[in-house]
Amino acid sequence: MTWIGQRPAMTCEFAKRCGFSTRRHRTEGKDGVGKGLTRRYFVCHRAASSIQAYEIFGDAVVFYATHRLTALDMPLEIWVGVNNYGVPCFFGCALLREENLRSFSWALKAPQTILTDQNMCLKEAIAMEMPATKHALSVWMIVVKFPSWFNAVLGEHYNEWKAEFFRLYNLESIEDFELGWRDIVNSFGLHTNRHIANLFALRMQWALPDLRTL
Repeated sequence: MTWIGQRPAMTCEFAKRCGFSTRRHRTEGKDGVGKGLTRRYFVCHRAASSIQAYEIFGDAVVFYATHRLTALDMPLEIWVGVNNYGVPCFFGCALLREENLRSFSWALKAPQTILTDQNMCLKEAIAMEMPATKHALSVWMIVVKFPSWFNAVLGEHYNEWKAEFFRLYNLESIEDFELGWRDIVNSFGLHTNRHIANLFALRMQWALPDLRTL
């Protein structure tokens, strides 16, 4: 994330009021017009309890890159996980000036597994900064898009198809998953649907039968 000028002070104060600690990194740069500018990279994260939670439960992390802080008109990236009671726990967050490869590369740290949406810049940043980390697509971030993808196509059969999707998602065998996928594509007439084709092409990054073998 790149900051120019005095806005970091306002953001630091906002973060502290929300219970976050902050850190900044400062470099010198140009604005493309010949004027020297101070560029600051800024990240904030929850202190103490979240650090402890990450040490205990941070072997798998969900990274949400789909939120935007309205007050500052900036992307808000959030790291969460699940504790031993199955309850979501907050690990940290970052405010980014831009959603690009440089910002994501700077913001990310390396857990054993990270779950994200289908952002291509984020995928490249993870491969670059976390070569030993398993990168998977969050099924929740996929399913939340289903109404816009399939409601109009499937009509009254949408809920039936969604139930079949989750049944396949939870299978143990890759062979059973692929056979079942072929069956639901045939049953619901989805041969030419681009979202179905894309999901199958990316199955090794979200389907549990494939993820278990990685």
